[in-house]
Amino acid sequence: MEMQGSPSLKMASNQKMVSCGDKRTDNFRDSSTPPERVNKDDNRGLSVSCVFFQCPFGCSAIYSKATIDHHLLIHLKRMLQCRPLEASVLMIHSLSRNKERLQAGLQILCKYLDNVCNNPTEEKYRKISEHNKIFQERVVPVVGARDFLEAVGFKPKKLLCQDTEMPFLVMSKKCASDVDQIKSARDVLLNTQPSEATLHRDVRIYYPSHKAEEFHLPRDFYDIIPGSQANDPRESRRYQYTIIRIRFPDGVLLQGTFHVEEKLSAVKAFISLMLEKEWQPFVLRDTTDRVMSAMNSTLRQLKLVPGAVMNFGFNATIEAEMATGLYFCLHGPVKGKHHLKANLMRTIKVL
Repeated sequence: MEMQGSPSLKMASNQKMVSCGDKRTDNFRDSSTPPERVNKDDNRGLSVSCVFFQCPFGCSAIYSKATIDHHLLIHLKRMLQCRPLEASVLMIHSLSRNKERLQAGLQILCKYLDNVCNNPTEEKYRKISEHNKIFQERVVPVVGARDFLEAVGFKPKKLLCQDTEMPFLVMSKKCASDVDQIKSARDVLLNTQPSEATLHRDVRIYYPSHKAEEFHLPRDFYDIIPGSQANDPRESRRYQYTIIRIRFPDGVLLQGTFHVEEKLSAVKAFISLMLEKEWQPFVLRDTTDRVMSAMNSTLRQLKLVPGAVMNFGFNATIEAEMATGLYFCLHGPVKGKHHLKANLMRTIKVL
């Protein structure tokens, strides 16, 4: 999901992918399960039922936007048992959607470690009160932060404080003396990249339809922005995802889900993968028949949000070759009457 508002897995170069190994659960769908089967009764009339994400840990699972973070958390908690440092750091960076809160948490965690490194024999720097205000405000809200402290050597312990036992995290003298190890953990904390689930394209194929430019999107696709003033009842939608439909010369529609900050080049790459002949050069045209060439522009910049239709076409050279028959001499006969892969065409339905 960066999960630009969304939950692709990025890990530090010294980290290895850990297989998810998940079996089917209430929140799990095998990637072969058509997305529209999920909560179908609650999503009638929508262009898609919700936004889906591919599990980044090697299993063939697809999760809804509402359940992907829960899945990541379950996997990383399992990983804590054998690789606590890596797992806790991945939790911190992958499950913190509030970036300001994340930065505040990282700052205080680094301060705890720096204090120990600079004063390894000072007992006060080896103790963290779990009731401390800063701990409660900056550490507790960050998923994985407490697990990280335990991974570097701060262990839970009850200590007397004003004749009352209070919960602390305490680092032993031996652990505190290994300054290089603590500094290494600090580097891992600051340099690890977040684990983000990859947006699932939710590919759909439709028969030619006069409804091609109609889009009915679920709540997953946008954030609500309240009115600019306190007494302003109006609210607006800021879309994070968009539906792109590509109309082929035979009228068949190819549909995919994209993040609004993806570039037009991503759409073109997506189309290539769907073609019977993936190498086949083509152009995209807007609904006014103008060639769309701004491949490095984002879909938001091109105003292809919250949904858009573009037309698939061949460039002038290919069209000329087809007209003279040279194309078929060079590349062989076209298999079937459609441009898309046969297995995709078998899923075609009415829009």
